[in-house]
Amino acid sequence: MAALAVTLLCVLTLGLAVVVAGSPAAIGERGPATPPGADSPSHRAVAEPTFSVFDARLRLPHRFRFELQAINGRRDKDRVIATFSRRLSTVSYDFANRPRVSGSRIRANLGRYGRIHLRFRRPNLDTCRQGTLPGIFRGQVRFTPEQGIPRASARRLEGDRIVTGCGGSHAERTHGSHQAASSANSGFSTLTACRDGVVYAADRSQSGVEHGAEETESPTENLVITRNTGIGGSEASYVTSSDLTEATVSPGLPFSGQGTYEGGVLSGDLSVSLLGLREPVPLTPSAAQLGPLGVHRCP
Repeated sequence: MAALAVTLLCVLTLGLAVVVAGSPAAIGERGPATPPGADSPSHRAVAEPTFSVFDARLRLPHRFRFELQAINGRRDKDRVIATFSRRLSTVSYDFANRPRVSGSRIRANLGRYGRIHLRFRRPNLDTCRQGTLPGIFRGQVRFTPEQGIPRASARRLEGDRIVTGCGGSHAERTHGSHQAASSANSGFSTLTACRDGVVYAADRSQSGVEHGAEETESPTENLVITRNTGIGGSEASYVTSSDLTEATVSPGLPFSGQGTYEGGVLSGDLSVSLLGLREPVPLTPSAAQLGPLGVHRCP
């Protein structure tokens, strides 16, 4: 599922020099933050991080996992992302403006979703050290997601603080550029279909057949919810004509039904079940494109 995941599924990926966020409010677009007094030698010696990410994890009932990520961006641009996952399906709640994230604390009142008040504990935390620092989060997390997903509640979580900028210096943060390698083999191809904020994609590559779907919605100006899922498929689940003008797809669970591509349209009764939603999401009819293996883009 690696090729499809990096090009379609917008699960937050963290790196020391790069942060790729699966939402319109990507951190890479926010620019540097320079704290007052950053030019003084004494400030640089014990500088607070100018950019850091907290990453805490928790196991939940019914094989769910909970991951909490907090990002201290520019002033009033801190973010908290709460992600629930089970097997290959995830739902992420990306909150902006409401959270307050400092060098060691996370505070957020998330309305009906809950409340977060945590402190990251590790020796010598007042000195800014670039890198990944494991530690313990203590305080309180209460987060109530949508139906069908267990509530996350804890007073102690294990996790990390990832620091990429200290004392006014700010690591460059850009969106990752994930481009699947092109292939002369006409059997390798990508089908992408889009409708009403939902993207479906099927890949046939050297590693086999993969299917994925993602839905993004913004219930408020401060919240983006992203749901996605992905599975491997049999050769028969994604069949194309030799000239890539026609295709049929019939992925297994959590998908249902079948789709037929012709003339720039994916038709049929294809749908997908996503975490947090009561009803399956229809994927047809939708505008679509079929071509050589590559990056998924809406027509």
